[in-house]
Amino acid sequence: MNEPDGFIAGNAARGSRGIVRRAGWGLLDQVVSSGTNFAVGIFVARTLPLEDFGAFSIAFLVYTFTLSVARAFPMEPLLIRYSTVVAARWRRGTAAATGTSVGAGCVVALAVILIGAVVGGATGAALLALGATLPGLLLQDAWRLAFFAAGRGRDAFLNDLTWAVALVPAFVIARSSGSSLFAIAFAWGIAASIAAVVGVAQARLLPRPDWARSWWQEHADLAPKYFAEAMIRTGVSTITMIVIGAIAGLAAVGSIRAAQLVMSPVQILIFAASLVAVPEAVRILKRSVGSLVRLSVLVSCALAAVCLTWGLAALLLPDQVGELILGDNWTAARAFLPAWILTLLGTAVSFGPGMILRAFANATLSLEVTILAATIGFVVPVGAAFLGGLPAAWGLAVAAVVGSVISWLVVPLGIRTWRTGRSADEAALA
Repeated sequence: MNEPDGFIAGNAARGSRGIVRRAGWGLLDQVVSSGTNFAVGIFVARTLPLEDFGAFSIAFLVYTFTLSVARAFPMEPLLIRYSTVVAARWRRGTAAATGTSVGAGCVVALAVILIGAVVGGATGAALLALGATLPGLLLQDAWRLAFFAAGRGRDAFLNDLTWAVALVPAFVIARSSGSSLFAIAFAWGIAASIAAVVGVAQARLLPRPDWARSWWQEHADLAPKYFAEAMIRTGVSTITMIVIGAIAGLAAVGSIRAAQLVMSPVQILIFAASLVAVPEAVRILKRSVGSLVRLSVLVSCALAAVCLTWGLAALLLPDQVGELILGDNWTAARAFLPAWILTLLGTAVSFGPGMILRAFANATLSLEVTILAATIGFVVPVGAAFLGGLPAAWGLAVAAVVGSVISWLVVPLGIRTWRTGRSADEAALA
């Protein structure tokens, strides 16, 4: 078996060309993933009545929340600590991480199924379908991250493409059986499960759920904090939008969402960068801290430049074109667009510091930054929401910018902490 690209012991592509190549696969993979989710949303919206579409949206929200937590643990430690190891060690770590993901998926699936049975109705049907396929959904995403940890972005792309292709016959069968909510939601999950099985063949290894406990113990210094970080980040952002809707009205939330759609290509690029950022940061850290900082600054500047360029183009878009894309929502989207551009700009600027702290495996400092940023990200927008709809969007922007400043201010502390720990390890080995 050939060693995955990016391994120290293998013949990995190094330097800027290797980084560009892996980043390119990350972008292609994210385009397929985001495009698939968009197509699924359109298909479900056009096939099901509004109530059933809302029920599917609730199930999808449960899925995305579970996915974000599963990425934090068990997958983040794999990205941080297994991106520069020999093939045999990557196989062991991947078997443990993917096995933990499957095991956690089974546990959560039981809870989702029980809740679905109790709730009943359309929401219950959607949750039952999600619960039945959740282990496969989580395993499919776990393979993506495992492949990026090994520098095998092409395999991640092919796996996501497999899910997209499998959706076609799955949805055809679901429609032929009556286009029920359960059938369509189940078909969506089954298609992901097919891709998960293909991932087993691609990696040539089986997930080991029985290694979940040892995987947690091995990464006990990271696991609880990354787990908490994901819960805080996802939970606070969701609650913030709900509260803004309650205070400023659903129109404000809808306008923000419309502005998000206009800037969605930038968000896709940021998501794509996140797939390869941690493994690349870990590899660069093997050279020097200076190289890591320079790469982080470069990535943040590049993402910020793309954000500003696309945002300016969107602001200059003729109303006729905007209305063709968003219909009557274009006017509201354009009013909210400057604030959302600034929000994404803050996200882009803070991307680099996130890479650095992940490469250092400094879970404590990362959690502290997340708690502070989440607090600001809730208090400022909600406070602004009392002033009306548009100030709520500017509150999100201010919070994002302040959060980006804080993230860069803690970088020197992270570097000092890493160097202190490294010196202590070298002294212990001497």
